[in-house]
Amino acid sequence: MLSKHVIQFFRVMAGSTSTAEKRAALEKLLDENSITYEVTEHPAVFTVEEQNLHLTDVKGACCKNLFLKDKKKNLYLLSCLSNAQVNLKDISKSLGIAGILSLV
Repeated sequence: MLSKHVIQFFRVMAGSTSTAEKRAALEKLLDENSITYEVTEHPAVFTVEEQNLHLTDVKGACCKNLFLKDKKKNLYLLSCLSNAQVNLKDISKSLGIAGILSLV
């Protein structure tokens, strides 16, 4: 079951249009729920190796986001630790998705 914070997050993202609005809404949600966070700015990257070049001073875990779709073109966002090996077949099976998810 999704936590209330995850559900609120998706409502925030669906209701905002610009990146600045989404960021402000997300930070407001985190603040309202007393969730501590630290923002680290970096340019857009496409690999974990590129990301790591910009995060040398970050303490704690780093994550990667994988945008996925199924054969019905439903979209999914998978966030995991940056060093995690992801088996899309296993993820598809655990979510009950017919076929295998693919990267967008």
